[in-house]
Amino acid sequence: MKVIGLFSSHDSNVAVSVDGEIKVVLELERMTGVRYYCSPQSKKNFTSDWSKAISLVTEFTGIQHFDVCVSNWFGRAQFNIMKTLIDAERWVEFDHHKCHASLGFYGSPFNSALVISSDAAGNITAFETFSATRENGLVSLKKPSTHYGLTFIQIATMLEEVTGPNFWDQDNLDFMPEGPTGGAVSDGDFARFLVLPGKKMGYAALGKPRQGWFECMEELYKGAFFSQQISYTLLNRLQLDEFPINDSSVARDVAATSQYWFTKKHCNKISEQLDRYLSDPNNPAIDGIVLTGGCALNVFFNQVVVEKFGLPVHVPCAPNDCGISAGACWLIEPPKKFKDLMYTGLPLFDHDEIDAIAKERNARKVTVSEIADLLMQRHIIGVVRGRAEFGPRALGHRSLLAYPDQPEQLTRVNRLKGRQFYRPACPSVTEQSAVKIFKGRKESDRFVSHEDGLDLFDSDERFCKTTSPTEGCCQFPDETRPDNFLPRSPYMSFAPTMRDECRNMFPAVCHFDNTARLQTVSKESEPWFHSLLQEIGQRNGGYEILINTSFNVKGKPILNELKTALEIMDNEPDGLLPYVVCEDWLFTRKDGITNGLMKH
Repeated sequence: MKVIGLFSSHDSNVAVSVDGEIKVVLELERMTGVRYYCSPQSKKNFTSDWSKAISLVTEFTGIQHFDVCVSNWFGRAQFNIMKTLIDAERWVEFDHHKCHASLGFYGSPFNSALVISSDAAGNITAFETFSATRENGLVSLKKPSTHYGLTFIQIATMLEEVTGPNFWDQDNLDFMPEGPTGGAVSDGDFARFLVLPGKKMGYAALGKPRQGWFECMEELYKGAFFSQQISYTLLNRLQLDEFPINDSSVARDVAATSQYWFTKKHCNKISEQLDRYLSDPNNPAIDGIVLTGGCALNVFFNQVVVEKFGLPVHVPCAPNDCGISAGACWLIEPPKKFKDLMYTGLPLFDHDEIDAIAKERNARKVTVSEIADLLMQRHIIGVVRGRAEFGPRALGHRSLLAYPDQPEQLTRVNRLKGRQFYRPACPSVTEQSAVKIFKGRKESDRFVSHEDGLDLFDSDERFCKTTSPTEGCCQFPDETRPDNFLPRSPYMSFAPTMRDECRNMFPAVCHFDNTARLQTVSKESEPWFHSLLQEIGQRNGGYEILINTSFNVKGKPILNELKTALEIMDNEPDGLLPYVVCEDWLFTRKDGITNGLMKH
């Protein structure tokens, strides 16, 4: 069966599947250059953008006629336009959270699971749980009236170090705007709000939860509030008189307390659902937990779930709304066998021009060993290879790479991308090195009492598997501690604590709370990237690790053109990006500058 899936709201995307196998996913932000692209209100522009997107995926797959077109969140006028652009026998629409759950479960290694879908919004609610088995599919369990994701964003809008000083100096005064009539959402409308949760997550590590604020936070996280209610309640209860909060000592603790309650409320819901599900003897045993929806991009929360419950946890490569179309396709026809979706994006839009551009720029062929040597010389290198990643993380195909042994490396990466000092850099490590660099769940100090006597989280061993959870987990060699596992993190979904000695060895990837949002790389998932990490390990005593962050600049989505990569390199004023590797070609700046590491 040939299926095309569509999603038209922010993070608009289209996917094509054949007999349950996802052939391609296009996130329209990569095509338009508008981050968090949301379909425009103008009929002309909507038709133009979607016509181009559909042409790209149909030309790539060679499929022009579909058995089913499946969608979520299309208005009637948009739906009618789509019927002129797509040749399909049948048209179907599915619930938002069921699409999230479908991508999460069918893309997991589990045969049965409890699926938690949490987002800022949904068709009916922002939170839904499912039981899932390969035989019976997804069964909705509960739709509690919670809006943890929305509250998390709304609190972020009050923190000036997170929003920046001019966040509210905009023509559009709405909290979550619809986008300017006649064009795609751009210049920070959706983007300026949707970027806040990730920034706040990193920022929260600068502060500490304040117990005196818990009652206020609990009230805010109980239900959905307008932004005006959030700001009034927070300022009144915390006895503050400024908006936004620009006292950094206060704002950082607000962020930390909010992150704590966001995590705690989610964990309470998961505990309730596990209790209810497992208390019924007729329910099959579960292999693990699937976390999906936009809230599953919060790696602190994901890691706490692993450490608290002791069950294997899977987070899909696209838990946010950019995964809706693929999840919808799988609701029509699930995959017959597991296949990783991490590199199911399109090739470079100018892929056919690579050799000609290489000749024009006097690029030369380069080996993995040579690239490792350049990285060990502390150069930042842009990498564009193969098909694009599916999802919001760069996983080695559209990446900026660097060696993390000096704090200045993080400073340089953040300068290159125009990011704040508190934004962490993610380490990519081989699965073999992951257990050397990071602590297992039983070694974490996240559950110990702090100096103020506050226990942030209580471990709940009732659900912990008594045998090693082999599905979805990297295993420590110590078989006497089977519950001390480290989650596989191929999509940068978790933030375990770094081992003490590795914090000093690799300070550029160690966040303020001694954690890091790691990507675990296997030979099977990406042979070229795995071999590069192995080359690094041969040069540093066996630690196969690099900084890996997305290849884009401030306000722009991850790139998908070689020309864009070269423009970023050539136009960077301080020479911070001296090299770009595309396939096996090494490109250098037009002006030949390679001394960015000397400038501070």
